[in-house]
Amino acid sequence: MSDAPAENQAAEEAQIAEPKQDEAKEEKHFEPRGAFAFVLAMLVFYALYYAFMYWEIFIGRLGN
Repeated sequence: MSDAPAENQAAEEAQIAEPKQDEAKEEKHFEPRGAFAFVLAMLVFYALYYAFMYWEIFIGRLGN
């Protein structure tokens, strides 16, 4: 008997194991998409809200 079938089987198993490791790395690495846009939108809406409240409280009530 020769060891050729066992070596081929081990090589095939190694090739199968490599993509699984790559997939595991991809699953662990999470990259949030749109997080920067969300934070930027929150800051813009906060600025608009602050400006509106400032106008309503300080400027809008000057006549009263």
